[in-house]
Amino acid sequence: MDEAVADGPRPGAVPAMHRAIDTAVQRRWALGVWLIGVVCLLAMVMPAGTPAHVILLHASNATAVLVMLWAAVRMPPGARAVWWSLCVYVLLTASGDVVYDVYQYHWDMEPFPSAADGLYFASYLALITALVILVHRRQSGHNRETWIDTAVMTLAAACLVATVVVVPMLNDSGVYDLSTAMAVAYPLLDVVALSVMIRLLIDVERMNLALSLVAVAIALTLTADLVFQSLVAQGVVESAPSWVDVLYLASNLLIAAAATARGAAGIARRARSTHRTKARLIGLAVAALTAPSLLAYSVWSEVGSGARLLAVASIAVILLILWGSLILISMVEQQSALLSDLARRDGLTGLPNRRTWDFALGRAADRSAEQGIPLTVAMLDLDHFKAYNDRHGHPEGDNLLIACAPVWAACLAPPALLARYGGEEFAALMPGFQLDDARPVLDRLRAATPVGQTVSIGCAERAPDEPIVQTLQRADQALYTAKSSGRDRVVAHQPDRLEVEA
Repeated sequence: MDEAVADGPRPGAVPAMHRAIDTAVQRRWALGVWLIGVVCLLAMVMPAGTPAHVILLHASNATAVLVMLWAAVRMPPGARAVWWSLCVYVLLTASGDVVYDVYQYHWDMEPFPSAADGLYFASYLALITALVILVHRRQSGHNRETWIDTAVMTLAAACLVATVVVVPMLNDSGVYDLSTAMAVAYPLLDVVALSVMIRLLIDVERMNLALSLVAVAIALTLTADLVFQSLVAQGVVESAPSWVDVLYLASNLLIAAAATARGAAGIARRARSTHRTKARLIGLAVAALTAPSLLAYSVWSEVGSGARLLAVASIAVILLILWGSLILISMVEQQSALLSDLARRDGLTGLPNRRTWDFALGRAADRSAEQGIPLTVAMLDLDHFKAYNDRHGHPEGDNLLIACAPVWAACLAPPALLARYGGEEFAALMPGFQLDDARPVLDRLRAATPVGQTVSIGCAERAPDEPIVQTLQRADQALYTAKSSGRDRVVAHQPDRLEVEA
């Protein structure tokens, strides 16, 4: 044996290595999240203000900026504006932290107000710009119900921020100068950013991973801001806990991880709006109770029992109204789910109908493209069905279709989907299946056909960047070949050839 061949890689080793590399690249966001946890843990245990602690924070922020730059350059045009805005936000925040620490540790000067504040204010504009772009591109139409709910939650947040931060800050300051105006501007900008984020998320039916990470990152920033600004209002900012800095750091790092996560390229893709759900009603309940609860807390120790009774009664009335609304929404959801299920199902077989198939096919194709997972589709046609109808009558033909549905569906484990395509033709959607894995399953399905009937099957695996309609056409061509070459067989359509299996 040739020595070079003997020392070379085993057959199949190179493709396996390529698959491992592809998997690692696809999961890079997960590795980033683990590293974020390690970095945040180190930042928590290190003494605040030490050189090692400061270097760790700035080095981590610099890494986040570099990752964001790398990711933003690679984004498709539809998502590029969002990620560039978020990249500018991370860059300005990190730069502001550097300037802040230079004032505090190198020059031994008060860092507020300073040039760092200009960078922080600019970072708010970049963040709000990114959120506004997402709202504009993801949401369709002008849903007044959604805007009203957003206004309710925003007003509740504004009441909380005003009570905890703004009013104490103005009362304690006593002097309304530039420093006071800048201090008040921070919580107001937080409310604006929160309002846009609420509008973005309030009617999202399902968030992808990238959008979820961005939402968590912004929530961490707003939480850290509220804690820090409340300490400023109390005049005890020097005793701010170290985890506040960790929240800011984790926010920047999570945004960088989101830029490399699944769904980052489609984060601005238009999403279907939803009506009020139970979760959304709970959010409205919390918002509706915020102002009365703050009012009750503020007057509890200063007024008589009559005012306390009115405060408690107003909260109770709001709770009862919301409880009734929740019951009403539950009834509407149940009826809507029943009607939706009837609309999605084929009336004869109980399988998903053609409309459901088209929707599921598009969703599976998008998921396949985003996550890089294989997708196989198959077309099934009962052999000589017209002759069966002529021989046994149409009621027996219907019974045959009804009998085939559960038997074939049992051969396809979720998330695979069997649908009635039309007449005696069915379709199978097999996410996560390569063609070689799908063919044995389809062959077992073919063998399970009841009452001695046979079925012809054509299948095709979606090629990279191939429109799913073209994949379906190839599966239909394979079905035609199966019918014309003798029926009762599975034919697979490779991009360059047909493979017939008797």
